[in-house]
Amino acid sequence: MKILKLLSALVILLASSSSWAFNVGDVVSFDAGEIGCTIPDAQLCESHPEWFQGVVEGSYYAMDLNGNGQFEIAERIAIAAGPDGGIIMGQTQPASSGQGCQNGVGSIDEPWCFFGNTGAHQTTTYPVVDNGNGTMDFRGWGVTWAGIIDIPLGGAAWAGDTGLATLTCSSDPCGPDDVYSIEYEATVSDGGFAGVSYQLHLEHKIIIPLVKVYVTINGGSVQECAAINGHDVTASAAITLLNGAVLESITWSVDGINAGTGENLSSFLTLGNHTISVTAKATSGAQDIATASVNIVDTTAPIISAAFIDSRSGSEITSIDTKNTSFVGVSINATDICDASPINQGIGGFVLSDGDVLKVQGNQDKVELTTSVLEMQAKSFDASGNVSIQSKTLSITP
Repeated sequence: MKILKLLSALVILLASSSSWAFNVGDVVSFDAGEIGCTIPDAQLCESHPEWFQGVVEGSYYAMDLNGNGQFEIAERIAIAAGPDGGIIMGQTQPASSGQGCQNGVGSIDEPWCFFGNTGAHQTTTYPVVDNGNGTMDFRGWGVTWAGIIDIPLGGAAWAGDTGLATLTCSSDPCGPDDVYSIEYEATVSDGGFAGVSYQLHLEHKIIIPLVKVYVTINGGSVQECAAINGHDVTASAAITLLNGAVLESITWSVDGINAGTGENLSSFLTLGNHTISVTAKATSGAQDIATASVNIVDTTAPIISAAFIDSRSGSEITSIDTKNTSFVGVSINATDICDASPINQGIGGFVLSDGDVLKVQGNQDKVELTTSVLEMQAKSFDASGNVSIQSKTLSITP
């Protein structure tokens, strides 16, 4: 017999023990068989799948069809747990099969196709029971296939079969939630395959429900300030549930402070770096946390509006005659999307502020100017150091 690898290094053989493993009514489930390539050469596998495909993981039964005394990978038939979820301890589980690979009804396992006909495993005379000593009683094990109601696989005495399966398990006593495998061999005693050796391999790995969460910051990790002192940031969580996990909750935090629940987050963030975290929790208690950073920056300068004005009317002017120069005023205003109060300043050879009135004085109402043009450079500074500059000139006419 070809030695099968153990499911895990933790799996130990249950030696003779007085402790019971599976009780009557327990469901002995098993992992579905997985078909794959049996050699590492992917190109050969792709070009000749019929040569190198076989059951490489999970549960299966095998028939020594070539009579070489081995159950080779190519002789394995993958099986998966049926409507009953597997073998029910202490309960018979009949099944039916149809002609051709169709119309089969399984109970222990899903119907499978073998030599062009439907088959399924069953127990009709004796149920499977646990002997409590590392063995299971498989005397009632059999199949229905190609319309034949019952083909016994319960241990042919003439072939020296014991009708006992060997149970290996990761704990003692063993239970439905443990890692275990069941190995059983028999000889077909009826039908067209009478005398052919049969092997059953069932395996079950501990399935831990898992939840995975991934966070996406909509708009990226660096975002421009879009309101006074900050920006409304949105984020979304993508949840992946594994091994039958059921989602219980999704919670958000920003800089360690609770920020809401659900798949989406909307939060106003001030200037600077922030850490957004999302936690997804399953009903089993398993949880996963994803974090992302977002930096709110202000790189936009204020919008400045500067002008020389006629202080009498408040209207902008670009020129004025000499007799009205005492009515020249200055207007400097600015708005900033992030800073509510940017600092404004004008320079015209001296510091100017919004609303200042410039007076050009002379002797006996005679204005004497060294220039015919007044120049002003207006600046606006926001809290992030962004600067806007605007220059204005005023022509003085005689």
